[in-house]
Amino acid sequence: AAGQAPAAAATAPAAPQRRLSQVKPEVPTEQPKNAYEMETVWRSLRAHPELFASYLRSLKPGTLKKVFRTAMSPELTAGVVETAQSELLPSKPKAAAKVLTGLSNMESLSTHLMLIGESGVEALRAMLNGPAGGLLAPAVRSTLASAVA
Repeated sequence: AAGQAPAAAATAPAAPQRRLSQVKPEVPTEQPKNAYEMETVWRSLRAHPELFASYLRSLKPGTLKKVFRTAMSPELTAGVVETAQSELLPSKPKAAAKVLTGLSNMESLSTHLMLIGESGVEALRAMLNGPAGGLLAPAVRSTLASAVA
């Protein structure tokens, strides 16, 4: 009959829909060359703090030092600090200490910490007073402690 849809089209199963929240992004293995590249990774992983923590663990100390010396946005700085405190500190204090050591190289650290907000500063204080703080070199601990004072 004219105007009727074929019966097969009416009974065809709908294609399965994938929810974006169920699809986890991959953690990059390449070391960032600058803060922009690290921020790009952070933005892609920030909905999955455990994956960003895995990324932070994979970074070499020299890479952290180099990246943190470049201009980082307050959002990225806060994301790094809060992820290190919530995801690394409980089970991987050495990895949290590595991140803290990298942060201690940041130019204008005190100014940066003022811009990240109280939650980021509190996360940094918690790490300094926790197991990661005990793993820091005295000069690194002193630099960070004076920045959050």
